[in-house]
Amino acid sequence: ELLKLPESTPIEITFGLDELCDTCPNHETGICDSEAHVHEIDCKVAEQFGYLEGSELTLGEFWANAKTEIIERHKLGEYCGDCSFMDICGELEKDVSQTM
Repeated sequence: ELLKLPESTPIEITFGLDELCDTCPNHETGICDSEAHVHEIDCKVAEQFGYLEGSELTLGEFWANAKTEIIERHKLGEYCGDCSFMDICGELEKDVSQTM
């Protein structure tokens, strides 16, 4: 549901646990079973976009960057291949590929 918020929604870049983690199967106990892995993915994506921890932007800006730099370039597997949410973002990649 967080990913469906209005594009004008302000977001802050974090490395590690955040609101998206609340529904992750690896975060059921309030402690992340794969925090190091989450941190690694977050840092890799942040480096791609030049984000620093604490950077603020809108959800729309984030999605536009992700679409251009990761989805359209078919790099989703490279960045997020073994992420628990890959099925959600994988659908985004399929949708973008069908419209190109």
